[in-house]
Amino acid sequence: MASSFAPAPTPTIRSVVMGTLLRSLNIWGGSPVPSAWEEAPPLAHILSVPLTSLAQVPRYRLRPTPAQERALAEPCAHARFVWNLACEQHAQWRPGRGSAPGFAEQCRQLSQARSESAWLRAGSVTVQQQALKDFAQAMANFFAGTHRRPTWRKAGRHEGFRIVAVRPGDMRRLSRRVGEVRVPKVGWVRFRWSRPVPDGVKSYRVTCDRAGRWHVAFAHVPASTPAPGTGQVAGVDRGVAVSAALSTAADSRSRGRFLLTGLRIGVPFRNR
Repeated sequence: MASSFAPAPTPTIRSVVMGTLLRSLNIWGGSPVPSAWEEAPPLAHILSVPLTSLAQVPRYRLRPTPAQERALAEPCAHARFVWNLACEQHAQWRPGRGSAPGFAEQCRQLSQARSESAWLRAGSVTVQQQALKDFAQAMANFFAGTHRRPTWRKAGRHEGFRIVAVRPGDMRRLSRRVGEVRVPKVGWVRFRWSRPVPDGVKSYRVTCDRAGRWHVAFAHVPASTPAPGTGQVAGVDRGVAVSAALSTAADSRSRGRFLLTGLRIGVPFRNR
């Protein structure tokens, strides 16, 4: 089926995985390429996520064994490879072509690629899909003007993956300073219990810095903090002569700067 694949305006993940996957040597950091892909027909190009909410992400130092470090490197390579596929896919867009595939379409292409690639199939589909979801969020932030355009991830510099649908039983405390977290396809990995793990953890991210130190960051949404105020409500009218005036007819000329600051951050005003 790969030999009869017709070039589309935007290449698919499947066509790249079965095509010029040899270029992924730079992505794997020098890992050998499976022999099944060495005979794949070459193509012109190879296709290559915070959380964006107000979630708090406390980070802990992981203490994996040498065998676990090798196992953790595999999902890092999978997430980096899938991210780079999506990055290159969007880089192929030119004016006049159709829009680049979104998250749902890329997930369908990923399923096809996993069915034909033993290396991808051996990894966690959650890790790979979350890499696509992180990329989709990165592109949304780019188009919103809040972040730069997402770029390629390099081996040894951008190592990490995200796990979602975390259950309370996936973390446990062994002693005063030692805890464990369950990583799919790796098992229980110890980390330094430097602070209490927050309640309500729904996801976590495993990363490795350039010095080879592993960390895990648990994401959770903290309890809302009540804003200051007396509970009374006052409307704000923005004008020219008077920058801001309250509906209580109070002269707010001297307080206009603080009122406008409150408008930007959404903090209720004190009606004094």
